[in-house]
Amino acid sequence: MRCCPRSCQQRDDDARGRGRTQTSRRGSLPASTSSRPVRLTDHLLSLFSIDPLRSTTDLTTGIDIVACPSRADMPKELDEHEDLAGFLAQYDSFLFDCDGVIWVGSEPIAGSVDAIRYLLKLGKRVKFITNNATASRKTYVKRLHDIGLHEILHTDVCSSGTASVDHLASLLPRLDPAKRDIFLICQAALEEELREAGITNFRGGSDPKWNEPMPLQDFSSIKPDPRIGIVLLSFDMHFNYRKICQAYDHLAKNAHCQLVLTNDDVEVVVGQDVACPGEGLMAATLRPATKNPVTVCGKPNKTLWDSINREGKMDSSRTLMIGDSLATDIQFAKNAGLKSLLVFSGATSRDALRSSDIRPDFVADSLAIIARLGRP
Repeated sequence: MRCCPRSCQQRDDDARGRGRTQTSRRGSLPASTSSRPVRLTDHLLSLFSIDPLRSTTDLTTGIDIVACPSRADMPKELDEHEDLAGFLAQYDSFLFDCDGVIWVGSEPIAGSVDAIRYLLKLGKRVKFITNNATASRKTYVKRLHDIGLHEILHTDVCSSGTASVDHLASLLPRLDPAKRDIFLICQAALEEELREAGITNFRGGSDPKWNEPMPLQDFSSIKPDPRIGIVLLSFDMHFNYRKICQAYDHLAKNAHCQLVLTNDDVEVVVGQDVACPGEGLMAATLRPATKNPVTVCGKPNKTLWDSINREGKMDSSRTLMIGDSLATDIQFAKNAGLKSLLVFSGATSRDALRSSDIRPDFVADSLAIIARLGRP
């Protein structure tokens, strides 16, 4: 079921008004009406029959995000009157989205660093998860260290990119060795994660030749290759027609070839005023080429939880997901069977929550509510 235009537009306005830097939103495209022109993204989604609120994956099914007005069953508010120590004692592991929860733009959100330090002092397991595959885990660790969280390790960060790498690591051994090479559409960070996992049988990606424009009406550079068994698509600022053509040819000609997406976010919001197509719109150009299931590895799909907890050390009943987005963070928690805390320091306002049927278990203004417990 699609969300109603009014609630979607309200969510769009809330996200833009808070000025998040390069954050992604799923399902934020309003339906056209007679008084409003049809947006290009609406047209493309309709053309390729893509529901921005539903992820297509062979690993997670039945995602049905509805955003129609409903004010019943509002989640529990965490404030200074709550037994916060007792609340935290219910959980051993805490998963944090980054943008809108830990920081906005280049600045940490007040109380976020102290809250995480307090949880670490209590001996809690802390993980940072993001749909952004354009930055490596090393980059995220450095940024977390720069804001004072020096205890954070490389293994404490998981992105839609690392989840995709984990998925490929489990998939590749099951494929025909002669048909399991990878064609990449991505930026350099994802290549770094692939190499770190020992996966090197790929081409495309950040190779400069793929950024060159094709001569007009000349398709001679597009070469069939039966060895390609996977097209892995991530957000790419150099996405172009050459890459589309080559990836499309692999998917259309190689019956065994699978399309894997790091995430399916429809839009990327940069600053306060600029909304740009996200990976979901890039993927729309390739989906018609394949009859195979499309795997989406980032939030809100359970594939990401499988990657985070691949060693089985976290009990889902004692894990809390903390995020600022209903459609990605909170829906991810629901799909993974986790409890969730929505903070209003990022993309979602209280009004947007009231008009949505996606319900977190708890809400709070920000992580500052947890930071207070650690103060003398």
